[in-house]
Amino acid sequence: MSKLKDEMQNTRNTGELIKKIMASDLRIYGQEIAKLIPKLLNDATKIPEAVLDHESEFHALDNVSRDYEKELKCDVKVIAAENSKEAKAKQALPGKAAILVE
Repeated sequence: MSKLKDEMQNTRNTGELIKKIMASDLRIYGQEIAKLIPKLLNDATKIPEAVLDHESEFHALDNVSRDYEKELKCDVKVIAAENSKEAKAKQALPGKAAILVE
């Protein structure tokens, strides 16, 4: 997300942005990137103001999950999207967790 924000300062052209991001080590996420960039360009409110690294965001959510367990009186599990088999996990974005209630 931080690479996208940096590149968006130079251009808002979808094709150029995809090409720049795909030239990095993020190429392995090519399909997701190609779908995500047009959505983010159409609705810039989905781009978080502050971008945390994956590990920091995961630990912050994991730490607060204990408070949610007490408040909601149920089990709360924090699972990284890439480790989840749930389809809902594909909807997660940096700064926006995908929440599944069972």
